[in-house]
Amino acid sequence: MVLVTGGTGLLGARIIFDLVNAGVEVRALKRNSSDLSIIEATFGFYESESGQNNYGAINWVEGDITDVTSLNA
Repeated sequence: MVLVTGGTGLLGARIIFDLVNAGVEVRALKRNSSDLSIIEATFGFYESESGQNNYGAINWVEGDITDVTSLNA
């Protein structure tokens, strides 16, 4: 399993996409206020070419890298 921080950004979305499509189990950290539209659009764009549907394979975990207490949970 790989933990990805910054997965809701443009670069993070592409990294998560490549990991998921390689069969890697991905856990991604997001804030409770995060906008997932970039990662949804990234998966939508590349999956339309490949015919795969792997967006649901992402295991989202709420937390904030700057808030140590949220990471402990």
